[in-house]
Amino acid sequence: MYDIERARQELADVELLGGLQRAEGGYAWQHFRGPDALVYELAHDPSR
Repeated sequence: MYDIERARQELADVELLGGLQRAEGGYAWQHFRGPDALVYELAHDPSR
């Protein structure tokens, strides 16, 4: 099982943008700014 909270901790060297967002059904996401200054999203889809 994928642990998005653990993955967030591993992003210690990047800027997290806002907090961990959650939706009904267990979907969760976190936006962060990468070292290249672009914004990315870490996502967890429990149906996958």
